[in-house]
Amino acid sequence: MGFKRVPYNQTWVHEENGLGGKISGFNDAVFLRNTYQSELDNANAALVNMVHHLEEESKRLKGYYNAAPGIKKNIEALQQERHDLYSSLDRGFRKTPIVLYLSIDYGIHGKSP
Repeated sequence: MGFKRVPYNQTWVHEENGLGGKISGFNDAVFLRNTYQSELDNANAALVNMVHHLEEESKRLKGYYNAAPGIKKNIEALQQERHDLYSSLDRGFRKTPIVLYLSIDYGIHGKSP
C-alpha cells in the first residue's frame, strides 16, 4: 500500500582538482555546484514524496466518498425503523387503561370531559 520514497542526497559529487583548481577557482565552482545541486535534488525528492502521499490520500478519500451514499441509506433506514417502533409504542400506550383514564380526566390528547 505504501510507495517507494525517493531518497534524499543522492547527488553525484564532483571531485575537486589539486593546485590548478585552487588557482583557477574551479574548486570553488565545484563546491557551489555540489551544494546547490544537493538542495535542488532534496527539494525535488520532497515534492515527489508529497505527490505520492497526496495520491494515496486521494485514493482513500475516494473510497470514503463512494461509501457515503450506502451509509446514508442505512442511516435513513434505521431512522425509519426507529420512527415505526416509537409509533407502535405510542399506539400501545394509548390503548392502556391508565392513558385512557388520564385522557378522559385531564384532557390529554386534545379532548376534555
